Amino acid sequence: MHIKNTKFHDVSDLVKNKFVNSRGNAELNILKYTKTAFSKQEFNDKRMLDCRGVVIDGDNQIAQLPFRKIFNHGEKFAPIIDGNSIVCGVHKLNGFMLSLSIHNNKLLWSTSGSLQNQHIEMGREFLCDEDFYIKGIERNFTYIFEICHPSDPHIVKEEFGAYLIGARLKDGGLFYMKNEEQLDLIAKLMDWKRPIWRYDKFENFVSEMSTNKTEGYIIKGQTWCENTTLQFEAPLLKLKTDWYRFCKILARQDESSVDLAGFIAKKNEEYLKVFEFVKNNKRKFFELPEYLRLTALNTMEIPSLPKNIYNGTLVLLRGLPGAGKSTFASEVIGIDSVEADDFFLDENSIYKFEHSKIGEAHANCKLRCEKLLIQGDKVVCVSNTFTTEKEMQPYFELAKKYNYYVSTVIVENRNENISIHNVPSETIDKMKNRFNIKL
Repeated sequence: MHIKNTKFHDVSDLVKNKFVNSRGNAELNILKYTKTAFSKQEFNDKRMLDCRGVVIDGDNQIAQLPFRKIFNHGEKFAPIIDGNSIVCGVHKLNGFMLSLSIHNNKLLWSTSGSLQNQHIEMGREFLCDEDFYIKGIERNFTYIFEICHPSDPHIVKEEFGAYLIGARLKDGGLFYMKNEEQLDLIAKLMDWKRPIWRYDKFENFVSEMSTNKTEGYIIKGQTWCENTTLQFEAPLLKLKTDWYRFCKILARQDESSVDLAGFIAKKNEEYLKVFEFVKNNKRKFFELPEYLRLTALNTMEIPSLPKNIYNGTLVLLRGLPGAGKSTFASEVIGIDSVEADDFFLDENSIYKFEHSKIGEAHANCKLRCEKLLIQGDKVVCVSNTFTTEKEMQPYFELAKKYNYYVSTVIVENRNENISIHNVPSETIDKMKNRFNIKL
């Protein structure tokens, strides 16, 4: 199939309003919707759905175009499907997504938020016949994989490997994807793995969610290729099993989630046994990092925490207001930082500082940081002024609790930036005078 429009949507306004992040290198940028977009429910704008890791060049030409965003069954933006409708249910593998395409006669790899990270290298361990791929894959398409790797533990144990789960036309105007039969043929030719799939009534897939112990299904249905008379199968929504949701709550959240897990456990006697084990070992269980919680859920035993093996890195960015800490986090480290100032952003992302709520803002910042540590993010970044050891101490304690390596970075104002929050000069002078450095 030929591409008619190689340009992506103009999303400069979405980037400006911080609904989409744009990051990359001198040649390519990757676009990914932000947490702000989720909190403000901005997905009525269809452009947002495609900002799930699309890669563009400096002229806004599409280099890689992975899946559109789809939602869980029952969520606000998920379609309503009649129970008797015949749909295609594809086993949802529990790994991470990796995209592959050809750009400028070279293979281009990405995850949904990065052009270079350890997950890409994990995927390439299974997708190593690169010369063959350049000759064998269609240049008009982006090939999408689910990677199940031993170094990236997930809730559901899968057979390790790279599974072809989609192939999408790199067209900014047409939404077209290959169907499951076509993907089976491609995978056979390229020696790639494939998930199990079948056609059935939608209600039959839904009924499995209480007993099935996989992650669930991607539900696909017939839709029209935009501006054409061509039909194809498009992903419509995700179905998540009770077992997956139950384990995810316990593995990735804090002790406050126990009651919700208990509510789910009441539906199934097997879940109830696991729930009682967690409840009886609550303190020790929630001190474990995510990968060891998953081990505990499967073995019903509390494993020992390995010594001198860190689960990730906690970066504390220090510096005066206006130094460029947030910019350093996004442009150099490549992630959004957690910061106390976020607390003062209203629903329109307008900063409204209230001195009486500083303590509440920092408590909220610490809580958001802890949630990222609990879910096992490899790099977590917090950017505050952190002028003294005392201000950093709560984060040192979190790092110790969740077995994270701590790195502190001082960002100097070398570009004569001005604080975007209009912090008074006398306040900044006081911060300068108490700024403590440990050499």
